[in-house]
Amino acid sequence: MPAGFLLVLFLRAIAPPETDLPRLESAKNVGLAALEEGNLDEARRRFETVRELAASEPLGWADGAVVALRAKDLARAKALLVEALSRSGNDARVLALEGVRRELAGDAATAIEAYEKAVAADPSDLPSRWAAARLLTEKVPGGAPRALSALEKALERAPANVFLLARLAEGFRAAGDSAKALESHDRIVRVLDGKDPRLEKSLAEARQASIAGDSRTAALKYRIVENLLKVTPRYQQARRDVEPGVVGIPLEDWSPTLAAKIRARAGQPVPLSFAAIPGGGLENLRALTTVRAIGGDRLAFAGRAGIVVAARSGRGYDVRPALPGAAASLEVADVTNSGKIDLVTPGALWVADATGWRKTEAPGADSVTAIDFDNDGDLDLYFSSSSGDRLMRNNLDGTWTDVTLAAGLPQPLASRRAVVGDFDRDGDPDIVLVLAGGGLLLLDNLRGGRFAVKRAGLPANGEISSAAEGDFDSDGRLDLVWSGRDGAFVARNRGDGTFEPAKALPAAGAPVVADFDNDGFLDLFLASPKESSTLLRGDGSGGFARANVGTLPAALDAEPADLDGDGDLDVVLVTAAGEPALLENRGGNANGWIDVALEGLPTGSGKVNRAGFGSEIEVKAQQLYVYRVVSRPVTHVGLGSRRKAEVLRVVWSNGIPQNDLSPRTRATVKEVQQLKGSCPFLYAFDGREWRFVTDVLGASPLGLLYDGVHQAPADTREWLIVRGAELAPAKGRLLLDLTEELWEAAYLDRAELVALDHPRGVAPVSSEAMVPPPFSPEGLFTVSRPLVPRAVDGAGRDRTQEIAREDGVYLGGFQPTRYQGIVAPHDLVLDLAKARGARRVILYLTGWIFYSDTSIQVSLSQPAPGPNAVRPASPVLEVPDGRGGWRVALPVMGFPAGKTKTMAVDVSAVLLRSDPRVRIRTNLAIYWDRIAYTADDPAAEVRKTPVPLSSARLSFRGFSRRVRESADGPHVFLHDDVESSARWADPAGLYTRYGDVRELLTAADDRYVVFKGGDSIRLEYDASRLPALPAGWERDWLLVLDGWEKDCDKNTVAGQTVEPLPFHGQDDSRYGERQQEPAALPELRARWLTRREGPEKFRDWVRTAGR
Repeated sequence: MPAGFLLVLFLRAIAPPETDLPRLESAKNVGLAALEEGNLDEARRRFETVRELAASEPLGWADGAVVALRAKDLARAKALLVEALSRSGNDARVLALEGVRRELAGDAATAIEAYEKAVAADPSDLPSRWAAARLLTEKVPGGAPRALSALEKALERAPANVFLLARLAEGFRAAGDSAKALESHDRIVRVLDGKDPRLEKSLAEARQASIAGDSRTAALKYRIVENLLKVTPRYQQARRDVEPGVVGIPLEDWSPTLAAKIRARAGQPVPLSFAAIPGGGLENLRALTTVRAIGGDRLAFAGRAGIVVAARSGRGYDVRPALPGAAASLEVADVTNSGKIDLVTPGALWVADATGWRKTEAPGADSVTAIDFDNDGDLDLYFSSSSGDRLMRNNLDGTWTDVTLAAGLPQPLASRRAVVGDFDRDGDPDIVLVLAGGGLLLLDNLRGGRFAVKRAGLPANGEISSAAEGDFDSDGRLDLVWSGRDGAFVARNRGDGTFEPAKALPAAGAPVVADFDNDGFLDLFLASPKESSTLLRGDGSGGFARANVGTLPAALDAEPADLDGDGDLDVVLVTAAGEPALLENRGGNANGWIDVALEGLPTGSGKVNRAGFGSEIEVKAQQLYVYRVVSRPVTHVGLGSRRKAEVLRVVWSNGIPQNDLSPRTRATVKEVQQLKGSCPFLYAFDGREWRFVTDVLGASPLGLLYDGVHQAPADTREWLIVRGAELAPAKGRLLLDLTEELWEAAYLDRAELVALDHPRGVAPVSSEAMVPPPFSPEGLFTVSRPLVPRAVDGAGRDRTQEIAREDGVYLGGFQPTRYQGIVAPHDLVLDLAKARGARRVILYLTGWIFYSDTSIQVSLSQPAPGPNAVRPASPVLEVPDGRGGWRVALPVMGFPAGKTKTMAVDVSAVLLRSDPRVRIRTNLAIYWDRIAYTADDPAAEVRKTPVPLSSARLSFRGFSRRVRESADGPHVFLHDDVESSARWADPAGLYTRYGDVRELLTAADDRYVVFKGGDSIRLEYDASRLPALPAGWERDWLLVLDGWEKDCDKNTVAGQTVEPLPFHGQDDSRYGERQQEPAALPELRARWLTRREGPEKFRDWVRTAGR
């Protein structure tokens, strides 16, 4: 071999040429992504390329070994690790991989040696410390002392790692060292800080059994502790910190020398080019006009012959027979909420089913655009037409309603196409129209299913053929780009839905918006039918420049899609000749990326469309901020020179945020069923710790459309029983916290506490039911002799044990529907056998309700009545009809006004004494914990003593961690586990200033405290002068509240703002309209409502993170 050639190879091994760096970065990035996704063949090929281009770097050898380890090719892994070790010096990461290899080979002794070498090289390597300790415990006779020593040293580095602490305590118990075991136990208790009462109780019982020497009971209790710990995020994260859950951790970083070289050119654009690639199977398609991607593996073409769907098959495409009917444009969206993508063209809606697509009729038009304009969780359709636009509301039962006029669209109105986006960032989708007569028009979504024309600084005339949206300047606001006879232009959004004067772009063509070079900034592919198309690279500040990518074909339409799955966006064209063409992106994946797919819940939600269209995606990767709006099944986000993102936040189309920290390269974000609105929460201090009691003000909603049309009446009064075990004096004071933690505004006017003294064995009960007017007066019952009815459900199952006591075991198991809060109809028969001779019979039902929300009610109200229409059915109480059936006795029984509450139902007048059974029927998600009844229960004496409110202070507190103890139990909240970052887009307006608010809470006088998510009112009552209890008596409490709460659901009337302020005597059915205010409100505004808040902190949270 010539000496010169050897020298070239040597220099190449030392330092890859400058021109190879993008290819090298691309190979690393794609290899790591493939490894993350389990695509071992692709990862193997990419790391082979890394070794070819940078043979002196340990990364290609080490990561190739990881591939081999995961493929169980231990011989190949050994050979690669020999090379990696020779190039890495004493790199702990490579030594740890050698430990993994030896462990998989069954050589525990040398695996421990390798792990210990890794720890010696990097003392912070916790996974290697744990791996050595684990093997010493499991595989080495007499290895326990070394294992315990390794665990103790690991805990010196991570003293709060609860997983390691649990293993340490377990090890000491196994070794018989009770003193050290108890010491480790106490360390666990200190780390957990009493934030989970069930866990704290089990830990205490385990410790007590250990001290008593009852090893069998202690072992059982510690198993319970371990099971409770396993489901906590703290434990799961602690375990991931030392046991990542995959075979081998790959290297992600270059050596310092190569990394410095790459950083030196990090600010330079990556070289980018497009190359035509064959599209086997597509060559016979002709007369096309439009193309859309259905994910990365299917393409849909529209044209004169209809719609053709082509699915990726090997290196080519499997083309299905055309769906007939000429189609000039095409929209792909899941309009049926089936979880499958439907195809919509002017004139036809093709609904996806098991065999393909079936056709239903649709209005004729020039183009069609999907939009959930009424925020009800399904996609509606906007048809742009030169003969008149139409807005069609999706009833989600296969029917559509023309709401063009009802939505307030100006008439006449004719457009070429519509661009959808929340241009004013007020939480609902607006529409920019490309008018058929010239110019652009912004339709501002007012909510409630209506739009208004907004002067936005957009051109009022001039022939414009196409437009698109995107955040071109990385400020979290949607800008606009358009193209027409006078060229292409871009206009920056000022932040309020108006736009700065447009700037001309250096080329023209129909804009297709995507990040082709993965730098995190949106680029523009300008498709031109008469001359070469153009790629403009975005600079992230709103500027664009031509990209030198060679000559691009003239095109009628273009669609970005990652056709080959290599992490950058390729381009699918309909050429000027009406034929398909595929352009492969070469170079974009030298930068990092993530692909995000959203999946709405198929049941138990109904709050968002299944593919998440219209939802917002925000990504933060070091200093890079990316904002995108979902309009395709997969949203591609470039990360620039970064391979990983630190934060991915999805704000679903209904406004609910969902965070994913350290998201995967291909991240599928599944909707999590969570509360956004309910009521403020009540916590009580029992003298030792804070307890979650219940939620409050649930019977006084503002702006809630209970049937999707009419506003619910509000009963502002509430009487809550707080048990003596929940609230006890501490230094003569009784402490309560009223917190707002959901997406709501609360208005609290009165908070009075009364001591209820009564004989032991008597339980005071107030009815905490939500019922329509006329509202009942204050009702306080006493229960001395509760009876348990026999309970049988609609399937004939005996459920008596589940409702016999208040124990957190709820009667549930209902079949869910599409919608949160609505389940399959269910009934429960209660046999009140001991009431046959009684005159006064009262049912006491304790349970909770999983609320639906206004948007769900709007969606439910849209389909026409029929056997398949879902409608909420509040509980009714029935009695036997004497003919083997049932008849309605109480058509309005009411339901619990939140979680977990007791409601009293007097059945004295309707119960048949000859057959004392009742049946409760509903389709609401109501879960009973206890059901009891009384039969001529004697009234018991109750002594009432008001407790003075000595202090009330409003402050910011944050948001409690939420837990759910069982599938049928309610969410409860842990008072002392609080997170303070912005969680909700707070309604805009003036709130009560922080500080002393006692004056506002002593009477229901329309002078109240206005507070929002994260705020808390600390109530202190003076218990020092309460009378002594007579012998045999005990004390509970009655909390009397008065006020309102407003859920910020997107269909709640005035849900975006604090105003209008409510008042006693208002017409609840007209809330949101102008009404005559009482004199108290102007004084309240002037003196107390001085704190301005709004959604800005929430909207800016991701963008400003780390600043």
